[in-house]
Amino acid sequence: MNKFQSELKKKFSEIKPLLVSQGQLAVAELKPYLQPFEEALAIDELKALVGQDLNIDFEFPYASFELNDVSHLEKKLAYWQRVGIQELIPTDQVLRELTQNGKEETFNKSSLHKARRLRYGVHNLHEYRGKFFPQLVKSLINKSNLDKNAKVLDPMCGSGTTLVEAQEAGFDSIGADLNPLSILISNTKCRLIHVEMKELQDLTTEVRERLESGCFPKIELWSDADLKYLSSWFDDLAFEDVEKIITVIYSFEGIIKDFLLVCLSNIIRAVSYQKESDLRVRKEIKSYDKGYAISLFFEQLQDQLDRVIAYKMVSEVPQHESLIFPCNSIELPIHAKEHVGTVDLIITSPPYATALPYLDTDRLSLVVLGLLVRKEHKVYEANMIGTREVTEKQRRDLWDIYLARQSELPESINNVIEHVAKYNHSEGVGFRRRNLPALLGKYFLSMLEAMKSARKMMKPHGKAFYIVGNNSTSLNGEKFEINTPELLFDLAEFAGWRKVTMSSMELLSSRDMFRANRGTSEIILELENQ
Repeated sequence: MNKFQSELKKKFSEIKPLLVSQGQLAVAELKPYLQPFEEALAIDELKALVGQDLNIDFEFPYASFELNDVSHLEKKLAYWQRVGIQELIPTDQVLRELTQNGKEETFNKSSLHKARRLRYGVHNLHEYRGKFFPQLVKSLINKSNLDKNAKVLDPMCGSGTTLVEAQEAGFDSIGADLNPLSILISNTKCRLIHVEMKELQDLTTEVRERLESGCFPKIELWSDADLKYLSSWFDDLAFEDVEKIITVIYSFEGIIKDFLLVCLSNIIRAVSYQKESDLRVRKEIKSYDKGYAISLFFEQLQDQLDRVIAYKMVSEVPQHESLIFPCNSIELPIHAKEHVGTVDLIITSPPYATALPYLDTDRLSLVVLGLLVRKEHKVYEANMIGTREVTEKQRRDLWDIYLARQSELPESINNVIEHVAKYNHSEGVGFRRRNLPALLGKYFLSMLEAMKSARKMMKPHGKAFYIVGNNSTSLNGEKFEINTPELLFDLAEFAGWRKVTMSSMELLSSRDMFRANRGTSEIILELENQ
């Protein structure tokens, strides 16, 4: 425990003798703002870690149990704010959440926070649609009660929350994603915590000095076609400023360069013509003041540094690392051959059925950062699970593939697809609705292969948690729910998994800029490898 951890633990500890006639009991104190599904997860994670039933009093709210040493609970618990025998000590998780607004708030607070915090440390690094709540991932890791040499996998890793939490919990982890921006964000989150404090503390000054020196030649990052594309999405002065920033960024190397690229990506919407609140890339012409992108970039950089530095002050440097593969989850066993059959736990959130334009959402960042040339976007999009962009010929081909393979899918899925096709294959239906039956067929067939590939990565009896959201469509003017969680639960069985439980969870409010595009509920599917 470092001196900052020790100082905060002392500050928020409380002497409270809790004795019963048979002797002393250890006590854990719930966070005060949990929703019902979180309370259920809290009980599950604590029971798994102490290996016994709990005496629970929700009035206070406490759980008590017989245990002589609670130090491992201090380090691991996600949904409990303090734990102890006579002295209630804040959990490491609470200390990390306290750093959300930087060092000053962390050390000047006189009480534990009373509201949910999801954006502490690296978890605030980049906006990402439908990102995990880190506490959810941590509690599922705890609930799984893994051996110390276990390995965690997220085959659709998105912004890397599972990988970060696995590292922090003391486990090696593997991730995969086809979106190059997801790979960049995930790698940056997993590696940034390993950077020396001094290097982070001096970074803003060093970037500013390099920018003001102006001694770097322009980089040849964009083709003529990409430059033409970008010129239509930026004011000339805005792009000039962005070009200055990215030239300086490319003068750095390794994780620092990646971190700066992520900071730049996170302001691209604000300094371009892309409509900020829109999930799709729609144009909104805005006036631009010279220097605004530079000012906003340094704001973003300092904000992220404040959080990460404060987080490092109360955290130990993880001894475990993450491997992230740039591939479709279906192809992961090919790209990660040496890890096939070695995974103990999967925690992942698959894409919604045609609900989100995953790659398209990030297309300006992908081009500006030099991660993916514009002409390659359609190729990548076509290979992503959950895509909704197809030509008329592709639609017909996909429908033929679905008809040829529908016997591989559960009856529940075929019934939904055929019901949608009954209405959407009618005359006069718009192209998006006409595409939906074929895209649903493609989605569920792809998820079947993805779930089979995930099983190949697992040890016998390994566990998996799939967090899945509902979505809906309109049929003949009426709303039709596509119950994706139930359908994927059935599909998992066809892929060889054993169905364990389905647990409902409410979507919590957050500053997710894409929250309006999400469903109204999510379900945790628990599976076991047979």
